Amino acid sequence: MAPTAGSLPRGSWAIARAYNRSVTKPLEKAFEAASDLPATEQDELAARIFDEIAWERSAERGGDREKLRRLVDQAREDIRAGRVRELRPDDL
Repeated sequence: MAPTAGSLPRGSWAIARAYNRSVTKPLEKAFEAASDLPATEQDELAARIFDEIAWERSAERGGDREKLRRLVDQAREDIRAGRVRELRPDDL
């Protein structure tokens, strides 16, 4: 079973990284910043990162056209149903 956020001492990801592959300095800084988050937020962030990696790998293999079509259809439905609003810089 893979360790979860909070199950390893702070900074131990760097030790684990040394035995695997190197990471860029920006990614290392991001991991360091993320280590200050509560465990549940770290787990949520990890899940989003894994989802992004899976999506990128899928796209590199030609992607799942059906999945992309479903996402586009859902976005269009959200727009039609009024569940989407324009993002304005002042709202950020």
